[in-house]
Amino acid sequence: SYEGNDACMTKPLHIVVFVDSMFFPLFQNWLLYFVRVCGSASIYSPSESNISLEIVCVDQDISAKLDFLDLRCSKYSSHFLSNSLPSASPFRQHVNSGGRFLRDEEQELAFRSSLWVVRMRVIRSMLNENRDIVLCDVDALWNNDPFPSISSILSFSYQDSAKVAIISSQGKWPPEVSDRWGSALCMGFILLRNSEYSRSLLDGILSKWTALEEQGPSSMAQMLKIDGKGWVRWDDQYAINMALFQSPVAWKPIEGRSQALPKRTSKRSWWDSAFAKVQTTDAPKPLLNASLAYLGKVQAQANTAHLVLLPRNSFVRHCLLHPFHGNMTQKLANRDRVAALLEDDQTKIIHCIGGMRTSGSAINKIKFL
Repeated sequence: SYEGNDACMTKPLHIVVFVDSMFFPLFQNWLLYFVRVCGSASIYSPSESNISLEIVCVDQDISAKLDFLDLRCSKYSSHFLSNSLPSASPFRQHVNSGGRFLRDEEQELAFRSSLWVVRMRVIRSMLNENRDIVLCDVDALWNNDPFPSISSILSFSYQDSAKVAIISSQGKWPPEVSDRWGSALCMGFILLRNSEYSRSLLDGILSKWTALEEQGPSSMAQMLKIDGKGWVRWDDQYAINMALFQSPVAWKPIEGRSQALPKRTSKRSWWDSAFAKVQTTDAPKPLLNASLAYLGKVQAQANTAHLVLLPRNSFVRHCLLHPFHGNMTQKLANRDRVAALLEDDQTKIIHCIGGMRTSGSAINKIKFL
């Protein structure tokens, strides 16, 4: 019922969310925040608004739930509803309701990886439609219009803005990257511009994964083991960050001087390195100031592409002062912290949930929110 201001962007922009039926309550909550900021025209009358929303349905049951809101699944939902995905709805229900992992690790690996790969393929197909895409998780809540901040950040580096391929919030996953940089790109709120670099980055990741799939589940499972013991939590955020990590990125504060990273000495290929633990070093971490945006320069064949990391104090990823499961005093402190962020006009996106306690579990995210 919120009217909003219908003024979220000065030029057309496409917002994409992926939803399955277990996450529908989270999506309803997210939609309330989104409409309050951007208005309902972007959902029900996209032609009358500068911004539009596309909902990619991950399972069959979500379509009926969206009908309740007079919404429809994107045409790209067919990628998830095809017969090419593993038949693992019991597994999805088990994990999203807060259950532990299945004993069949190879089955779990095949299911999780397939979902993330399909999501990347959908995003890649959307880029072919000649538009910029904002990918948003349904637990990354819109508190205030984020786009004036993004435009302002880009204006400080207007000579470089045409080369910016990716504009991202900041997170900590994977630790191999954040331990070295001080942060990593977060897929919970990320703008992928329709650029040659964005398309080639996804193409490279997908082609390597396709080659791995052709070797079968056992080979895939072996590749994703760490030292023959634990499992890598492979997802699109892991893949994109590790791909970028293999190309030396020179970071600088958008309003400051350059902070180039030490040169990497590893000669291994991207695929050889992507699933191995990177040794932590005492090298300086360039991305530590939460109030600053950062511009990253990466060499892409003959061209130079740029990345932008948004300031963590406006695009908030980690909100908690204490552990997710704490005593009552800690829980109240966390509640007050989140309430203060929601009341702050400088908070644009608030994406508090993180850690293994809530990762991938719809029921735990709902409890937290």
